[in-house]
Amino acid sequence: MAYHENSRKTFSAAGIIPADSLVKLTASGIDVCGAGELPLGVTETGARMADDPVSVRMLNTPGTVEVVASAAITAAQLLTSGANGSVVPCSGSAPVVGMALCTAASGGIVELMPMCVPTLSGE
Repeated sequence: MAYHENSRKTFSAAGIIPADSLVKLTASGIDVCGAGELPLGVTETGARMADDPVSVRMLNTPGTVEVVASAAITAAQLLTSGANGSVVPCSGSAPVVGMALCTAASGGIVELMPMCVPTLSGE
């Protein structure tokens, strides 16, 4: 099995994917995450059509990533996946994908420190 010492990997797009989106791995390739889904990583560039190559920064990457927010976000909030590959403040038992390092309005870009906590059950 291959092992790569790199925080990025190129995948084939399952369809149109905007830049700065949370993505998941599917049988058809990389696709945008829906609300509450656990992402593989974040796109740095988008895909204009299916089968386009897409560079994905994995969630286990060192450093930070930028992601589109689909709700108002404040610094230090835990975030989860929202609709269309975006992030929203985490609530309930949704999987945590990272912590906001800045504030962002809905539709803006938020800097995210990636972390992967599949559920927050019991809180």
